[in-house]
Order: sequence, then C-alpha cells, then structure tokens
Amino acid sequence: MRVLLVEDDPAHTYLQRHTLAAAVRPGEPAPEVTHAATLAAALRALELNEYDAVLLDLMLPDSRGVETVDAVRGREGGAAIVVLTSLADEAAALAALNRGAQDYLLKSEADAARLGRALRYAVERRAAAAERAALQRLQATEQALRDSLERFGLVQRATNDTIWDWDVVRGTVTWNDEITRTFGYPSDQVGPAVEWWSERVHPGDRAAVVASLHAALAQGESWAAEYRFRRADGEYAVVLDRGFIQRGPGGAAVRALGSMQDVTRHRRLVAAMEQSEAHYRRLVTSSPQTIYTLDPLGHFTEINPAGTELLGRPADDIVGRSYGDVVAPADRAATDAAFLSLATGEASTLQLELGIVRPSGETRLVCIDVAAIRENGVLVSAHGIARDLTDERAAEGRMRMLTAALENLAESVSVLDEAGRIVYANAAHARMLGYPPGEPPAAGAEAFVPDDDGRSELAELLRRVIEQGSWSGRLTRRRMDGWVIPVDVRLAALEQDGRPLVFVMSHDVSDEVEREQRLRRAERLASLGTLVSGVAHELNNPLGAIIGFTQLLLMDERPPREREDLETIRREAERMAKIVSDLRLLGRGTQEDARTREPVDLNDVVRHVLRSRGYALRTRNVEVREALPADLAPVRGDRGQLEQVVLNLVVNAEQAVARMDGTRRISLSTRALDGTVRLRVEDTGRGIAPELQERIFDPFFTTKAPGEGTGLGLSVVNRIVAEHGGEIRVESGPGGGTAFVVDLPRAEEDATGEPSPDDEPRDGDAPPPLRVLVVDDEAAVRRVVARYLGRRGHVVHEAAEGGQALAMLEEAGDDGYDVILSDLRMPGLGGDQLLARLRDRADGMDRRLVFLTGDTASEDAERILRGSDVLVLEKPVDLEELARILERVTARRLDGEGNG
Repeated sequence: MRVLLVEDDPAHTYLQRHTLAAAVRPGEPAPEVTHAATLAAALRALELNEYDAVLLDLMLPDSRGVETVDAVRGREGGAAIVVLTSLADEAAALAALNRGAQDYLLKSEADAARLGRALRYAVERRAAAAERAALQRLQATEQALRDSLERFGLVQRATNDTIWDWDVVRGTVTWNDEITRTFGYPSDQVGPAVEWWSERVHPGDRAAVVASLHAALAQGESWAAEYRFRRADGEYAVVLDRGFIQRGPGGAAVRALGSMQDVTRHRRLVAAMEQSEAHYRRLVTSSPQTIYTLDPLGHFTEINPAGTELLGRPADDIVGRSYGDVVAPADRAATDAAFLSLATGEASTLQLELGIVRPSGETRLVCIDVAAIRENGVLVSAHGIARDLTDERAAEGRMRMLTAALENLAESVSVLDEAGRIVYANAAHARMLGYPPGEPPAAGAEAFVPDDDGRSELAELLRRVIEQGSWSGRLTRRRMDGWVIPVDVRLAALEQDGRPLVFVMSHDVSDEVEREQRLRRAERLASLGTLVSGVAHELNNPLGAIIGFTQLLLMDERPPREREDLETIRREAERMAKIVSDLRLLGRGTQEDARTREPVDLNDVVRHVLRSRGYALRTRNVEVREALPADLAPVRGDRGQLEQVVLNLVVNAEQAVARMDGTRRISLSTRALDGTVRLRVEDTGRGIAPELQERIFDPFFTTKAPGEGTGLGLSVVNRIVAEHGGEIRVESGPGGGTAFVVDLPRAEEDATGEPSPDDEPRDGDAPPPLRVLVVDDEAAVRRVVARYLGRRGHVVHEAAEGGQALAMLEEAGDDGYDVILSDLRMPGLGGDQLLARLRDRADGMDRRLVFLTGDTASEDAERILRGSDVLVLEKPVDLEELARILERVTARRLDGEGNG
C-alpha cells in the first residue's frame, strides 16, 4: 500500500510511521510511506505520484480545517482519505466525511489495529465506489449504443440518401438499397470493401477525398466531401458525402457512418443560374445607358454606374428615393400620370422625355423607356432605361458658345473627322501631347492612339459617337516624345455643312492614375494588416504549441532519425511563424512609435544574429567574415526590428551561396558616416539581374525555388529601414555576387546602446523555484508551458480563463504565485479584465502579470497593451527564452522587494 502521510508535527510523524508498520498483517508487505509537512508539499506529491491512501492532518502550517480536505480531494487521483486529528470534534468529523474523506480518527486512539482497519476499509470503499461508477458508465454507454443503432436502422429505411456503414476494424462497408436506386448498381455487384467505393471516385478527386477521409479517421469527429462518383452506366454524378466517426475506448476510429446524396442536377441548376445572373450583372454594370428598377411605389431599388453618373449621386443615395425626388418640377405631374398607368394596368410600357435635377441644381433632359413586371396582374416592379439627350440636343449650341473660348481653355480640345484625322486642335492639346507652340499636331489617328488595334477601336468609337451623339471614357494617347499617357475624354457628335465631325475634350490623368495605384497598394497593405491581425492569434497559438512540444521532445535523448524529423517540424513551424510575423509587419501602419526607439549597438545585433545562425552556416560550409569596429556609434531604433533586418539579409545571403560550387562566403561590415551608420551584407552568390533589382523589395516577389522563400523578407526589411528613417539599396550584377547596403540614422551622442548588466542572466546561478499560474484558453499552450517550466523545477498551475485564475489566486492566499502568465484574448474573463481585477486587489499581484499573446497588432490589443505597463511576450515564444525572461524578471522583482 502506498500512503501519503501529511503531518507537520515530527513526534506524530514518527509515531504514525511506526503505527503503520505495526498495522501490517502477516504476509503483507510493509506500506510505502511518503511524508509531507505542508499542504503545498502534499499537493506537489499528489501531482507527481499515485497513492492508495492519504493520512491527513487538518491543522497544517498553510491550511486549517476541512478546507484541507477540499484541497486534497481535488488532487488525490483516486486515493482514499483518512483524517487524523488531535481534536475530538464531531462536527469537524462529519464535515470532513461530507467533503470526501473515507474515515476520521483521533491521533490518541489511532493504534495499529484501528489505523490498519481504517486504511483498509477506506481503500475498499473508494475502490467499490469507483467500480460502481465505471459499471454505471458502461451500462449507459451500452444503452446509448442500442438506441443509436435502432434510430440508425429507421433512418436507413426512411431516407432517400445512400447510407453507408464502414466497420473500420474489419474493413467492411454495408450500403442501404439506395445505392441501387440512385447509382444503378445491383446489390450483388456492390462490394463490401472500401476499395470498391474509392475505385469509383473520379480519378481527379480520388486522392484528395481519400486523404480527407483518412485525416478525419485519424483525429476528426465528422467528415464531409463533395466529389464525382461513377454510376453503373459509366457516367459520373456529383455527390455530397457526409459522415461521422465513432471511436473506441483508446480513441482509435472503429466505425464510420454516413450518407451520399446525388446533387448533380442541383449543382447544374445553380451553375446555370449563377452564370445567367453574372451575365446580366455584367451587362447592366458595363452598359453606357442608365438602367434602373423601381418598386410598385416608384422608389429606386437598383441603378447601374451609368445611372449614378447621370443623376450625380452615389448609388446608396439613390436607392430608396422616389423618382419624384429627381424629376424636374415642371415634368412631375406628367411623370406621375404615366407611372399611375403602369400601376393600374392601363399600360405595360411607356416612353417619356423629361428633365432630371442633379443635387447641384443642373437639369438634364433624358428619354426613358419603362416596362412593367407583373405577377398575377399586380405590379411588382418596373424596369427602365434612361438615355441622356442633353448633350445631343445642345451640341450645336455648345459648339457656337465654345468656339471663341477654345484657344484659352486649359483642357485639350480637338475636332476629328469620321476617319479620325485631326481637323482642329487648341493650344492645350499641343501642350498635352508635347508639340512645340505654334506647330500643328500630326493629322492622323496616330496622334490620338498609340497602336494599330487602338486605331481600329477609335474608328468604331467615332462611328458610334456620330450615330448616338456622345461618349465619355478613358483612352491612351501618344506624346511627341513617345510616352503614352492615359486621358479622360468626352466625345460629342457635330455636323458642319453636312459633314460629320467629333468634338473631343481630353484631360491628362497620369497623376490621378498614379495616385490611384498608390492608394490601391496602400489599401491592399491595410487590408493585409487587418487580416493578419485577425488571424495572428489563431495561428500563433497552435504554432506555439507545435514549436513548444517539439522543443520538449528534443530535450530528451532520441534516435538520430527521429531527432532529424523533430528538427524539421520545429524549423517548418518557425518558418510559418516568421511568415505570420512578416505579413503582420508588412501590413501595419508606418507611424513610428517613439517608445520602441532607443540607442542600439548595431555590432551587437550583427553578432547576435550570427550566433543564432552559426549552426546553419557551419553545416552549409559558409565562411563568415566580420569587420565590426569597436568604436561604432549606436543607431536609434527598435532592437528587435533591427535584428529582423540583419537576420533576413543574412538568411538571404546564406541561401544565395548555399548551392554554389565554389567559394561560399558572407561578409558583414559596419562603419560610421556623417550622421549615419552603414551596414553592408555581401555574398559570393550568382548575383541579381538588373531587370529584377527594381522588384526585389516588392511583396511576394521572389526568385527562389518553391519552399525556400515567400517573397516577404526583403519587403519587411525595406519597411523597417524606412520606418527607422534609413535607406537600403542593392549592388549586384549577374555572376558578381550581391551586396545590400543599409544606412541608418545615428543615435544621440550621449546615448548608449549597451545593455544593463541587470538585463542579462547571471551565469552559474540556478533559478529559484517559482510558483507560476498559466492562464490561457488553449489547452495545448498551457500544457507545453507547464511541462517545460515544470522540468526547470517550477510549480505550475493552469487556468482556462481569467475568472478561474482569480479563484485560484483567492485559494492560494497571499504571495500564492510568483508569476502570472496570461493570454490577452480569452472567453470569459480576458487578460485586460484580469489585469484590472488584479489592480483592484491592491496586493501588488498585478506587477507579477506577464502577457503571452499571439495578437499584438489589432487595434484592441494595441490599445490594451499601450496602457497596461505589463511585460508582453509574443507567441510563438521560444520556451527557453520564456523561462529565462520569467526567471530574470522575477528574480529582479524579488531582489527589489527584499532590499526595499
């Protein structure tokens, strides 16, 4: 029998050990007795070992009364609890038994017979209770299985779906009769093996479907897939296959149940409807005519871009308005009468010319054609097309009004004949196309569009304008110096002496196009930042668990092949974490946070990076040369970000020389210039072609093989250098190696980047054992942190959210934990709320809080962390680094409290 004796009095401890030895019956082995003098020591022992019984004193240095039973009851792992006390208190005895103790003895009466009998009786009672509970669970499971099988049989008989039942252990599959009715296979041709099904899955779908099914069997609860399945006649049907996995006592899949539904016709109908809807939307959106829809009361429900341009209002300002809001007052009565004829059924279509008023007060003359849509004779909507007649009717008047002012206009004005020849151009036209003042522009269409295809399109455009009256849009034109520029143009048909002409007003929009492109790039980066900040927390939690558990596995002796596999897992997970970090940095804003800028020794950063990459460089036979002057002035920046710059440049150089047959060398040098410090990272690789050098800093552009790069590293480097007020450039040529040169502003003369001695761990000092509370809703994250810190001798407790953590703090009492390591975003009580509650306690426990979070980029996280004054570690964090930081910070705090 394994007994944990919890007793603080040495005399009683000695007496009870001898009493236990004397209670052994003939032929029985002596009990294995473990002693704990405090409740904390007892709880640690229960966490590390299993016991048959616990002899528990209720009056301990760190616990009093029946609460001691509560604390042990939650950790005993099945052990029977026998309370030993010096006080003859029946109420206390009853309370202890009600709290889970199996027996209660006075120390004065606990002779060998009574103690032995109490221990055996308690163990037997606990074992009998456990056996009864196990039997009840087994009976409930059997009944649930019988009920489930009965319901499944009813479903099989009643459903129109093909039901399958796969016995994973035996490898057999049974089908209901729908396999014959739906897919045409006679029952005697339906194979019982799962291969019969997989052979009929379309070859193009087979690998993915089978892989997803096996993945679900390995660790899922359900499975769903859509794929093509061959009928008996050889044709393929699209099926939706869904099932769930049943697992045995050990967690392995033993059975899979599911159904196949033929969705071929449904998918075809959906595809046809989507294609038709897309065609209609493209037609409406691209139409130069105004197309709109009204509800039965005359309110706009839809309008295309041409309509918003015509009405001079955005679509969200038009939809919901009545047509009466845009019709000119003089035409409103006639319009109301016409619409009433549609509503009452007197007319099914109508055509009107009327004026519409823009918000600016401008009135436009339009021709509208409207058709009624009815259901059961009732008007449900009206669809219309509007054509702007204003320009067409006023063309001749505008020409007369504009003739005198053409030469003074800032806008380019020209007149073309129907063949595209320029018959007139004003001075602004010559300036836009770069012709000298007074020199007439080229007469042909080559002065209007840059290529032959464009001239053909121009001829067709002029024909349409001459026929329809006007057109506006964007074209390209060639300047005299050969540059092609984008221009917004408006064309209107004219007539002079029976000869058709086209009036053209052009505006060079090169600057606007460039601004739009810059804005789109900025919006893409902003969208990327929003996306990454939203998923970083979800990605960094599992990545942290993967990296952490891999680190734990690598700390033990393992076969070389297994160690190589674990190193690969860790390396690839760290690669994913770096991609998330790079994306987050690339997508965030460029404002400098002055609080993160401090004097940094760039030489120290270079040495740190080279130490971290030392193993990889040595195993790739890469020679590293350093030229780092001792008197180098510090730069002002964020050390972590500058380490990322140097690391990316070193890794980039490392990959550039890795496949070289000759000299594999990387050279790093620093030197001070006027007001700046220069870093040069040079390699002996193949170099970068000149046509690629302009693109190497673009996001996602890479010349590396798949799996070697994401195209983000140099983009991140460029962003960080720019945010630090520096510059980066590349010097390279094919076959001549590559050098990246980074210039960074120097820090103030009196600043120093040397780290404080207190910031570094002291060699040879063993870290004191800490009590650590890990608060995280991710069980994997809690487990890996707890296991690693436990290996370092620390006592770690876990909580799934802030509320549970507060309860554990209350139970632990004063100075219960040296460190509280908490996630920021959690269900229930989050990290920020936990911090607020700790500050309300006024016992200094808030100063022991450390945030370990995968989300520092979102607006909410930045707002919380900005005012928290709490140490923040980002997931995924290296476990060794995490332990060093916690031990260093806690040791410094404890030293400060002792000295204070």
